[in-house]
Amino acid sequence: MGNSTGAPEKSAALRVLIVDDEPLIRWSMTETLMAEGYCVMEAGNAKEAILRVSGQPAPDVILLDLCLPDSSDLNLLESIRRAAPWSAIVMMTAHGNSEVVTGAIRLGAYRVVNKPLEMGENDTAILEGTTVKLKQEAADLLNQTFEVDALTAGLVIGVAKITVNTGG
Repeated sequence: MGNSTGAPEKSAALRVLIVDDEPLIRWSMTETLMAEGYCVMEAGNAKEAILRVSGQPAPDVILLDLCLPDSSDLNLLESIRRAAPWSAIVMMTAHGNSEVVTGAIRLGAYRVVNKPLEMGENDTAILEGTTVKLKQEAADLLNQTFEVDALTAGLVIGVAKITVNTGG
């Protein structure tokens, strides 16, 4: 269901974690996202980020800076992906060469964006698109589970009918 702007309505506040070592960038992004109704958490380094994603509930979306004082490669992305497998990760980098972008996507980043990040319509669309992606993945998994359960139930019923009909 859309609102008057055509954007999807949020039924519950989307939890966003901003991981960036620059306080002004974190503040600016936090203010913008909170004004749009998001629940925002911040981390200024890799250690804080791991603590935030390990908590329950994990963030829905993580805006992750590639270069932090205690992590300047894709190892943090891997760690976060393991700690919060259902969180959508958007990598932010001022050093967005194709090797970094390819590596980030391969390790589970949903998208890679260049810094400085302008929190306008495009970036809000990233967050909304990520929400849709997460909901779709969850629905797909739920459907697969029901299909397997239905198949298993059908096999059990079929075996029971064969046993009853053959008297065995």
